[in-house]
Amino acid sequence: MVTGDTQRAGLRSALACPGFRRLWAAGTVSQAGDVAQFTTAALLVYRLTGSGVSGVVLAEITPVLLLAPLAGPPGGPSAAG
Repeated sequence: MVTGDTQRAGLRSALACPGFRRLWAAGTVSQAGDVAQFTTAALLVYRLTGSGVSGVVLAEITPVLLLAPLAGPPGGPSAAG
């Protein structure tokens, strides 16, 4: 079992590695881009159709919901047990 202090120490030591820090920063920027794209697509559909954007939301989240269980638990295999 991993405690909060151990996790924080692990994150600090991981971010001390320049390569991992760049990878983490790139992932953060990528996620921000994903959010911007999703929001823009939803707003565009609303502007073009004047209707709700539930179809866009469903199209965006359905693959995530279907494939997430195949990816495993958040945090990797050690988080499961």
